[in-house]
Amino acid sequence: PPPAGSGAAPGPGTPPGTAPTDADAVLIRRTMAEIEPVADRTTSYFYALLFLRHPELRALFPAAMDAQRDRLFRALLTAARHLDDPATLTGYLSHLGRGHRKYGTRPEHYPAVGECLLAALARYAPNCWSADTEAAWVRAYTAVSQIMIDAAAEHERISPPWWEAEIVGHEVRTSDIAVVTVRPDQPYPFLAGQYTALETPWWPRVWRHYSFASAPRADGLLSFHVRAVPAGWVSGALVHRARPGDVIRLGPPAGSMTVDHSSDNGLLCLGGGTGIAPIKALVEDVAEHGRRRPVEVFYGAR
Repeated sequence: PPPAGSGAAPGPGTPPGTAPTDADAVLIRRTMAEIEPVADRTTSYFYALLFLRHPELRALFPAAMDAQRDRLFRALLTAARHLDDPATLTGYLSHLGRGHRKYGTRPEHYPAVGECLLAALARYAPNCWSADTEAAWVRAYTAVSQIMIDAAAEHERISPPWWEAEIVGHEVRTSDIAVVTVRPDQPYPFLAGQYTALETPWWPRVWRHYSFASAPRADGLLSFHVRAVPAGWVSGALVHRARPGDVIRLGPPAGSMTVDHSSDNGLLCLGGGTGIAPIKALVEDVAEHGRRRPVEVFYGAR
């Protein structure tokens, strides 16, 4: 358990003037360095504590938690690295906050997460944990959670948390690759070169990222190139199990690998396998804008 007197649950509503400082960044990075060798145990303990104290939150997570534990630690590392770089940190956390809407995350969930996170860090970073370190993490978590909450609230005004999409085309290209085409249940705005997260009905709450394989189309259809990878729950289901008429979910679009149409500079595109999907979308985007600019595409294949 955390040291005595650390029962406060950081999160929304913390008094102003609690923004993390440069000294906080040093303490937080020391904590991350200490828990890195035991990251798996730390994150496992965190989730066990979270589900024990707040069992109602278990339904927000996938049945298998291995990948989820890795994601949590990567997010903590990224936030720790950029704590003293507000622009980068805000961009990263805003993307997470918007993306977490598809899991059903609400503002009231953040204090519970913060409470259990601090308890896990205190347990597995005993050498550097102190009252000052705890205070630094409270300030940092408060700032982090508020950025994510604000981004989600702003996004909620303009976008649903997810889209339902019916599979209308399923073309098998090889034994382990399929081109999947879907029709969203409402308009889906995106840019060529972006990607989204997909969830299948066979593996609830398990989301995987796929690039759009075409520029926005007049008919509103979206296509993805999917390769079934070993032990890939989502990819295997999309290639081997999905059929026209099945309904999947789409998260919001993301990614900044898009074409700058204010420039006539050439594009150099390199891809292999299903990595050709976003390149195909970019080339279509350039062609549809009708401006003459050089585009070179190199496609790697065995």
